[in-house]
Amino acid sequence: MDLAKGTVRCNCRGCTKRGWWMARTGPDAVEILAGEDHVSEAPANPYFQRRTCSACHVTLFGTVRAPEAGGPGTNVNVRLLDDVTLEGVSVTWLDGLSDTWEVLGTVPHVPVDPRPRRSS
Repeated sequence: MDLAKGTVRCNCRGCTKRGWWMARTGPDAVEILAGEDHVSEAPANPYFQRRTCSACHVTLFGTVRAPEAGGPGTNVNVRLLDDVTLEGVSVTWLDGLSDTWEVLGTVPHVPVDPRPRRSS
């Protein structure tokens, strides 16, 4: 997967709550190396077949079938990639919240330190 090609995030409630942040790769490029018994298929729709963790239900990746949705291809949740630095990766934001799917903008990812700041 080439993160230099950019990633996509959506501002809709579902993607925001699930932490979905995707990168596109080829339709057969994802190989499950371990834990395949914990991968389950979510209910399909005509555009996207999600694969989730059966233990925690996070979306791992999904297969896009419909050409009008950019298929065929596989969208991978980049938050789940090991040993990958996401700082500076290009993120294109889509407006799913308004159901227009218009591009809101593209910015480099800047990681946020989740630790609380101490006042001096």
